[in-house]
Amino acid sequence: MKDILMSKLLSYRGTREILYSLIKRKNLDKNNFLLKESTRRKNLSIFEFEKLSENIPNGYFHPNGDIQLYGFYHILLQYINKRRLPSNIAQEHGFIFSSFVHKHFTSAEKILTFSDYREKFITNQYPLKKAIKIGPYIHYAQNILNEKDHKNLKEKLGKTLLVFPFHSIDGVLSDFDTKEFLEIIEKKRKGFDSVIVCLYFKDIQLGRADEYIAKGYKVTTAGHINDACFLNRLKSIIELSDYIISNCVGSYIAYGLYLNKRVELFRQKTILRDENGEESNENKLAMVEIGKHWDEYDLIQDVLFAILNGDVLTNENNNYLNNLFGFDYIQTSEELYHSLIT
Repeated sequence: MKDILMSKLLSYRGTREILYSLIKRKNLDKNNFLLKESTRRKNLSIFEFEKLSENIPNGYFHPNGDIQLYGFYHILLQYINKRRLPSNIAQEHGFIFSSFVHKHFTSAEKILTFSDYREKFITNQYPLKKAIKIGPYIHYAQNILNEKDHKNLKEKLGKTLLVFPFHSIDGVLSDFDTKEFLEIIEKKRKGFDSVIVCLYFKDIQLGRADEYIAKGYKVTTAGHINDACFLNRLKSIIELSDYIISNCVGSYIAYGLYLNKRVELFRQKTILRDENGEESNENKLAMVEIGKHWDEYDLIQDVLFAILNGDVLTNENNNYLNNLFGFDYIQTSEELYHSLIT
């Protein structure tokens, strides 16, 4: 009875707004700490990976939690030059390479995503909601490095190979033959002055940076998942590179291609396994649902491995990637604001 009553109350926008405002006020200290810590880390070197990967507790800036991940909530506010976002919007926090759609968008009326590819799955799952296609999220982030600092660092790095290894998340760990992957990097690094390995914060916490440091590579990270400057830092890291390689598919492909970087994928056996003691972790539970779409993931992965093989992209390939990632759906500040409020 209580759940039914609460569901009824939340069906009214005014009731939702009041409730969300109260919850946000209750979490004011957490929100302030998150912003203060993110601002402090903004001044760290992108190579201070251990400090950048330290945990930041969740804040509560918006009722639809995914929009807070990777700093996207704060990026949107800055981009549209507003102090708050409507409570009825949600966002897929990264590109999903299958028909899987999260089930926690029930309270949203609009869902931000990348492209036509994702829109059709969202509208199938939520026929009464509006999917808003905005292309690669990296467009909306400002670089964390200013022009002078970027230029100085780029001069020191020279021609740079950027590596994105298959990564873990809280509750689910990644496994692959690191020795084999290091051999791939060594073969590809010829002609480059620097190699930067961008690790996810979880893998740094697991101590996985050491193997790359031992090879003389520079290690970086975009930061913790709750870092308000995550996408800003990631944009600067990608902008510093000349060529990107990986042994997996991920949102970084859309971001790298959008920022005019060459991306090459190397096929390698990769495995995901549960993290001990995290059996009830929400990421682990989500992976069970995602696993039901694994055949679709494998299919699109095969296509991307075939296209991003080091060769110059054909017009046909460019059209496929454009349709997949929604490069044509980038919005101006005014357009995005209109999309969010109407």
